[in-house]
Amino acid sequence: MKTVFNLVLFISLTHSLLISQAVMAEESIYVETSLGVAFHSLELEDKPDMSATSTGEYASLSMGYALIHTLNIATTLRFWNTDQEEEYSEHALFHDFHFGGLSMGIDAQLFIPSLARGPYVKAGRHCWAASISQTFDVWNGSGCSNIAGAGLSWQSNATEGTHFVEIVLTRFKKLNSWMLVTGHRF
Repeated sequence: MKTVFNLVLFISLTHSLLISQAVMAEESIYVETSLGVAFHSLELEDKPDMSATSTGEYASLSMGYALIHTLNIATTLRFWNTDQEEEYSEHALFHDFHFGGLSMGIDAQLFIPSLARGPYVKAGRHCWAASISQTFDVWNGSGCSNIAGAGLSWQSNATEGTHFVEIVLTRFKKLNSWMLVTGHRF
């Protein structure tokens, strides 16, 4: 957890420096928000051919810099959470456990047609603090892992900026997470 807080402090200072440069490169700095659904799959130690599953909410907030029309670098704060219902029997297939987490990371985004819109791929690294609980207590820890995704963005007709949809995946120790996300870049 201490590592995540130190990383957040470092990123905040970096953002302050980027914002002070905004006069020289105002059109190159952007903010991005997104919401989505996350699918989690946990490998069970006692049954290696089986896994527990859960679904939940995902949200992120990014601040980035467009280096060139095809490449963007961003710092992203991400949140994961599953519902904490008292009774999971109705949704046992999709709510075997509760997962909650927070991460901070750096992503690189490469647009395929070089128009800062259209299809893209992204890759990065994020440091996180997360916990799994409910039916059984698995772990409560922190670490760093890779994150990757692909998506499609398009120009917004109603507002300034672009809309996007993407699929992102990452791994938290023995937990795999896939996110289906939609968002807006300002």
